[in-house]
Amino acid sequence: MKATWRCLLPPLSEFAEAAPLHCLRLDARGAVQERIEASLAELARRRQGLPVALFLHPRDCRLVSLELPALPAAKLAAAVNCAAEALVLGDPAQLRLAHGPRGADGRLTLGWLEASALASLEQAVQRLRLDVREVQAAPFLLPLRDDAWVAGEWDGHLLLRRSLSDAAVHPLPEQGLAEVPQELRLFWLGERPAWGSAALERAEALDEALRWSGPASPWGLALKAPATSAGNGTWKMPLVCAALALLVWVAGLNLYAGQLAGQGQSLQRQSSQRVQQAFPELPVVLDPLRQARERRDAYLAGKADGDAVPGLAALLHGAGEAMPFLAGRLQRLDYHAGELDLELLPGPPGGDAAAWQGELGKHGLQADASDKGWQVRAMEAPPAPAAGAADSGTAEAAADEDE
Repeated sequence: MKATWRCLLPPLSEFAEAAPLHCLRLDARGAVQERIEASLAELARRRQGLPVALFLHPRDCRLVSLELPALPAAKLAAAVNCAAEALVLGDPAQLRLAHGPRGADGRLTLGWLEASALASLEQAVQRLRLDVREVQAAPFLLPLRDDAWVAGEWDGHLLLRRSLSDAAVHPLPEQGLAEVPQELRLFWLGERPAWGSAALERAEALDEALRWSGPASPWGLALKAPATSAGNGTWKMPLVCAALALLVWVAGLNLYAGQLAGQGQSLQRQSSQRVQQAFPELPVVLDPLRQARERRDAYLAGKADGDAVPGLAALLHGAGEAMPFLAGRLQRLDYHAGELDLELLPGPPGGDAAAWQGELGKHGLQADASDKGWQVRAMEAPPAPAAGAADSGTAEAAADEDE
């Protein structure tokens, strides 16, 4: 049990927002800490954040005990509604219905009240912003005793509490008490009335101070929720969820962008390192892809950045194009200082040497026989003629013309 305020309402036909109510403040043990006469507005100001429980006047408590078979929850509610249609007067759609759980004996308590009777109370609760969602019947104020019923008289009505969720109200106390089974143990709360009965004579006495200390019932008549609160509540949770989802998405997007940026920087560093390893002659690598392409194109063209000797790629390309007999016979190749040594497997010499030498010359290359195959290198430039030889040739040509 939690600390709470309990208020007994006047008859709903006499209720007014400014009307004083009998209110008590109970601690967590159910002991009365404070008694006041206050209106709902005064209680709303001084309740200090404690919950407020409202209890109907006995005149407005309409309770009946029903015996129903064991049914699933959905079917039990339908069975209770069908039973209510046969018991209540008027249109069931205009009533507030509620019922407790089905007990071990198969019985449950059904309560109802006209919705119009609760209208003024609902409006006052909404204006004062009291967190009251239901009202309970007056008998649920009474204390509980194991294997016994607790009875008491309140404003000319007999209140009976049989269990945590089972109770009854009788407008004729003497007649209602006579219906209590003789074998049941009975407690009477407070001072005994002037009228007498056999059940009252055998009832055990309970202190009047316990009248308000009973545990609240797990069910009650629901009050209409404020339309504004319901509307705000309907949109508040989806908006909060959407904001949280957006926050998580933005955080995830930033995290993913950071990971991509880190991967890009790592890839850039790796590319620069690989280009530097492949082309150590480059002093600095700023654009790995562009610089690698330029070096590749230079090597394929035969020279790189003014090299005096053709590169390996140019020698391989020219030999492959001009020396078709290498296919299937190449055992080993070595490249050093612009010369490509080809070691061939034993076999007949390659086709017409003049033909493929000429084809090789078109690539600016020449091949010389070696002990194990051929040595391919750049074609040597023809030596320039000496100056004296050139003058002698010119004189001889002039003499021939004179003759």
